[in-house]
Amino acid sequence: MKVMVWMKLIIHVEKSSLSTLSKKINCSYTYLRKVIQKLEKEGFIQRKKEGRIVKNMLTEKGREVQQHVKRTLELLGENMLEK
Repeated sequence: MKVMVWMKLIIHVEKSSLSTLSKKINCSYTYLRKVIQKLEKEGFIQRKKEGRIVKNMLTEKGREVQQHVKRTLELLGENMLEK
């Protein structure tokens, strides 16, 4: 379960708020917040405040991981992005 959440997160995170993202990847807001904080600490995500909303954006390091995840899913021939 955790691996799929992380994979979906890395694919859908760009410029999404936590509430939107939690609905999109079917994950609790609380758990997602912890994951985002960890990814930010590791340098994969940068958070940017726009008014009252905080948007999550991939760093260059995060984009590299995103491309690897997409290629891996394509190689597996599975459409896991939609689930």
